[in-house]
Amino acid sequence: MPPRAYSIRAVGSLAVNEEATQALKRELSTATKVAILGIGNELYGSDSPGLLAAKEIEKSNPPDKYQVFLAGTAPENFTGAIRELSPSHVIFIDAADMGKKPGTIEVIDKDSIADVSPSTHNLSPSLLASYLTQEIGCKVIMLGIQPEASFPKGKVVEEAIKS
Repeated sequence: MPPRAYSIRAVGSLAVNEEATQALKRELSTATKVAILGIGNELYGSDSPGLLAAKEIEKSNPPDKYQVFLAGTAPENFTGAIRELSPSHVIFIDAADMGKKPGTIEVIDKDSIADVSPSTHNLSPSLLASYLTQEIGCKVIMLGIQPEASFPKGKVVEEAIKS
């Protein structure tokens, strides 16, 4: 059976700029199974965009297209479930201070993750990405959403996620 082509509709609609949408489409063009990890803390507005985006994707896509995990602040706790799923691609969605306009969504090179912002999570997302790549052989894509510096969550970012 040939690999199934995945629609980028919900994931792509999150991207504010066309360049990010095209990069994500290229990355997912060979996907056969996709796991999405929504990362962040809903109690802190500036750390909630990854979870909010994952919830939107979960609502708008049938489960046979994407398996969404609401990983919170400990995405490493989902490695067993991800290994069992054995996806071809894993997408991390997290807040990232990129110095951009709030709501901006970009594909981030995992090797430059330390240059984007320090992590509030238990395990570095780049270390987790390396682990998943070695253990499963999957491709890891990191989407960063520029948060607003507000509490509990900013309207600009929330609007960008829902668009």
